[in-house]
Amino acid sequence: ERLDIEPSELWDASPDGRWLLRSDPNGATLIDLDSGDESAVQIDQGVLADGAWSPDSKHIVAGVLNEARTKTRALLIDIPQGDVQEITGELPHNVCAGAASCSAAGLDVTWAADARRFGFLTFVGRSNRTELNLCSSENAECEIVGSPLRRAILLRLD
Repeated sequence: ERLDIEPSELWDASPDGRWLLRSDPNGATLIDLDSGDESAVQIDQGVLADGAWSPDSKHIVAGVLNEARTKTRALLIDIPQGDVQEITGELPHNVCAGAASCSAAGLDVTWAADARRFGFLTFVGRSNRTELNLCSSENAECEIVGSPLRRAILLRLD
């Protein structure tokens, strides 16, 4: 069966090939490729930016750009229910500050192999300083573990 989807609307397919996430200025939709069912993903105001599927295809972490494209907030989307949680960690007010353009800004998410935790970098204020956020996919709670450079130096010394 053929899906009526524009290439620009395809956010990404899940690693297991079962799901597609469709995103356009009007919102986001999860498509189950096994059944053809579609369900809306409630992202409130804004449009999905970059993010990543979990390795087990059960979650998505994505940035959502506001309408003015000046700020990004991070969301954890539970699949297949489509439940959305705003990530509760201490996130900066403006992830776009260090990007060349806000439309290119998003979350560069890295997942643990077991899909229980994920991490991403955020810019601090309007500086080029970054912080590493480590989060749980179970409850969307995050902790800031400091700058990646400081963390790398500590790991190298250990």
